[in-house]
Amino acid sequence: NDLFDNKEKVINPIKTFMGGAQKDIFKESVKFLRESEANFDYIETPEKNELQAIINDSHCFNGNKMKRAKELVDAIKEKISKVLQSEREAVKIKIENLRAKIKSYDGFKKLSATGSEEIEQIFNSLISSLKDKGNIASLKDVPRQFEENEYKNILVRLAELSLSDSSSKSTKKKAEIVQLRSIAVQYSKPIMEEEKDVDEYLKSLRSSLIKELAEGKKVQI
Repeated sequence: NDLFDNKEKVINPIKTFMGGAQKDIFKESVKFLRESEANFDYIETPEKNELQAIINDSHCFNGNKMKRAKELVDAIKEKISKVLQSEREAVKIKIENLRAKIKSYDGFKKLSATGSEEIEQIFNSLISSLKDKGNIASLKDVPRQFEENEYKNILVRLAELSLSDSSSKSTKKKAEIVQLRSIAVQYSKPIMEEEKDVDEYLKSLRSSLIKELAEGKKVQI
C-alpha cells in the first residue's frame, strides 16, 4: 500500500511534471529570477518571494503550483516592463535636450550637411538602442555615459571648428573640454543651509570656472 501511495502521490506527479509543460514553466521561472535579479531593486515585487518559495519547494510538481508560478512571472514581467518604458521616455527626453543644446551651438551651424547628418545619426542611434535595454540600472546610466563620451567628443569637434574659424587656417587648435561636475570648487561646508551659503558657493564656483576658461578650456554643462 505504501508503495502504491508513493506512486500515486510522488512518482506519477513527477513523471507528469517532467513530461509536460510544467517542466518548461519551472525552467523559465528559474531563468527569469536569475536574469531579472538586477531589476528587483527598482520595483515593488512581493510576487518575487512567492515565486521563489514555489521554485524552492521540493513538492513544486504537486497541484497548481506551476500555474501559479507562471502567473507570478507574468505579473513581475509586466511591472518591469512598465518601469523600463517609463525610464526609456525619461532618458529619451534627456537625450533630446542634449541634442537641442548641440544644435543651438554655433559650431553645429557651421557644419556641412554631411557633418550635421552624422551627428544627428549619433543621437538617433542612441535613442533607437534604448528599446533593447532590459536592465533598469543600465538604462538609467545611459545619459551619463553618453555625456562623458560621445557627447563630449561632439562638443570637442564643434569647438575645434569654431577655433579654426577664429584663427589662421594653417594653425589647427585643439579644444579641451571639462565637465562642470568635474571642476573642483573650494567650499568648506558639506551642506548649504542659508542664503549666504549659496552666495559663498556661487562665488567660489565662479572663480573656479573663470580659472578654467582663462586656461583656454571650455566647460561642458
